[in-house]
Amino acid sequence: TSQAIPLDHGVIHNLKVDLMFLEAYKASSHKVYFGASPDKLKLITELKNSNICPSPQLQSGQKYFWRVDAIYPDGLSTGETWSFTVKEVAKPSSSDRK
Repeated sequence: TSQAIPLDHGVIHNLKVDLMFLEAYKASSHKVYFGASPDKLKLITELKNSNICPSPQLQSGQKYFWRVDAIYPDGLSTGETWSFTVKEVAKPSSSDRK
């Protein structure tokens, strides 16, 4: 798989995002892994006939990592680990709430 969206090392401004990728040629499915540490990614879904996966709820200021593994009839191809950061959202001051 390739062509990660959000872009690898990118910055996003929303607390939800669709993870998108270019499907691997002749793969029967793709497993999407996600997490806040590249060493502790958790499987969030297995996609067949799709290359779009909604992210879990995100937190402002947090960096996230994700990977897509291609599943073939004769085995698995582990994808690259990509990352993106959610832009820190300024919290309203007490004077903003009046």
